[in-house]
Amino acid sequence: MKRVAKKRRRRLAWLSTFSLIVVLDFVVPYTLLKDVASLAGSYAFWAMLTAITIALGYVYMLSWRD
Repeated sequence: MKRVAKKRRRRLAWLSTFSLIVVLDFVVPYTLLKDVASLAGSYAFWAMLTAITIALGYVYMLSWRD
């Protein structure tokens, strides 16, 4: 029983993490970076967020079994 609860909490944590990334993907460029004259700030943010997402996806897939 504890194993199932732990697995559910882990899934909820991953879902929450990736949901936060999606929210940040829209909120940050259009609120915090809106006063930046060029789009370089937004592109740099999106590139950094993409790298973080890929790294987290890799960590998530490490626990998959064949």
